[in-house]
Amino acid sequence: MAPSLTAGDRLLLRRRLCGTLELGDIVGFCDPRPGGSQLMVKRVAHIDGDLVTVLGDNASLSTDSRTFGPVDRRQIPWVMVRRYARVATR
Repeated sequence: MAPSLTAGDRLLLRRRLCGTLELGDIVGFCDPRPGGSQLMVKRVAHIDGDLVTVLGDNASLSTDSRTFGPVDRRQIPWVMVRRYARVATR
């Protein structure tokens, strides 16, 4: 699958309201691995109670739930509202 986001794209994220995750949502959260501080943006692939499986659109290059396992729903504070594609400049 081709990535939905490309280098240079800008995202508008909003604070996620309690219980408002749906399959296919693009979400933002801090890297859940010990010492992780990087913002991660992934797609919600599966929801099982409070555990959410997140996957990147490019499986061969993505660090996602296949690496660090499901993420607790409470650790996912943002959901994408809009993507602004990078505009090519001359």
